[in-house]
Amino acid sequence: IGLGRIEAARRALRGVSLDGSLRRQYEKRQFTRLPGHAFAPIRFESVRTRAIAALGDPRLSPCAFLEGSQAERQGIPREVVTHAVRRYTTDVPSLLPDVAALLDEGLVQAIRSCIGSHFALEDVVVTRNFHVEPEITARYELLSERWHFDHPLPDGFSLFVCLSELTDRDGPFHVLSAPDSRLLLRRGFDAARRITSPTGGLPPGLIEGMESLTRLTGPPGSMLLCHTRYCLHRAVLPEPGRIRDILIITFHPIHEMDLR
Repeated sequence: IGLGRIEAARRALRGVSLDGSLRRQYEKRQFTRLPGHAFAPIRFESVRTRAIAALGDPRLSPCAFLEGSQAERQGIPREVVTHAVRRYTTDVPSLLPDVAALLDEGLVQAIRSCIGSHFALEDVVVTRNFHVEPEITARYELLSERWHFDHPLPDGFSLFVCLSELTDRDGPFHVLSAPDSRLLLRRGFDAARRITSPTGGLPPGLIEGMESLTRLTGPPGSMLLCHTRYCLHRAVLPEPGRIRDILIITFHPIHEMDLR
């Protein structure tokens, strides 16, 4: 279904001008920092302010490990998680109904050039990661901090956006290009070992040494577009006292633009 939707969407775009350089780069790497593109400052600041306020309110953004069934689903004893580790805003459409307006025509054209088709808005996630003690992460994964692919997304892709200033201390999103990800598969990366190995069974340091390794760091509004099905990626644990606030907008290809 996913591949068919991609091909149908690309056929519908024939005759529309694209940025050929951006198209070729993205087709190869399957991620980009979208250099030269930025959100309108006033509009983004409005969205950012409301998102951070929601993340700071546990009523609007509870920790699923504390208040939901996430711990049970992952086989983590309830007593292991004693403080908030990851918050998700539960009603993003009501709190941020104008997220799609962040994508002006220039950014829409850049994304369209990357994927070779029109696209539709699928989901919006607002999340905050906290520090997790090493003795817990040695046994359990709570923040998607182990290298992985997003297999349930056959044709979906996501725009990751920093809501706060992010440095290496704040647990930024890490990603590898599709070619490097395929190379690591040939070298023995095993997605089935995620439950026991943060590196899919590969030697420590091998993934971090790949040339394409990219971290989503920078000021608020810094962004990265990625097909996470084809690119190995992970979040990194924030240091003690640090947090990571991020907005994730997910899309899928379609025959006509739809950002509703």
